Amino acid sequence: MEKRRKLGPMTKAQLMEAPRPYPGIKQAKIARASAHAVLTSSAMSRISLIREGAPVETFAQTAKNIGLAQAEFAKKLGLSPRTLASRRTRLTSEETEKTLRAKDLFEQAAGVFGSEEEARRWLTNPAYGLEGQRPIDLLDTEPGAMHVRDYLGAIEYGNYW
Repeated sequence: MEKRRKLGPMTKAQLMEAPRPYPGIKQAKIARASAHAVLTSSAMSRISLIREGAPVETFAQTAKNIGLAQAEFAKKLGLSPRTLASRRTRLTSEETEKTLRAKDLFEQAAGVFGSEEEARRWLTNPAYGLEGQRPIDLLDTEPGAMHVRDYLGAIEYGNYW
């Protein structure tokens, strides 16, 4: 029989040293892992912002950028204009999520069309690929926003319907 050596408690120095790689296993690519960490961190900060509520100014600025009055913008997002008008500090999580969704799509449209003015025009006019509906009218639901996002991507890459 083989005699086994009894291991005692590990010293602090042994615990702190980096583990030796196993033979035949390649080291992880740190650049890819850190890029993923940045994306995850960005997503986590966005989730945190949605949960705590964005400042009311975010809604007002997004409405202004899109070129709509705040009351009209609230209706387009399926939110109560009176409730939003009474907000003093922070939006609710639902209001924040819908506002950020519209803000992101406006920024994507500005990138695709090359200017904020063209993005405004596109968002507020009927679009053939959206069955004649105005993109702004579809932003009250996530499936509608996904459809608009997909259509913008298709326009960007020349594959529009």
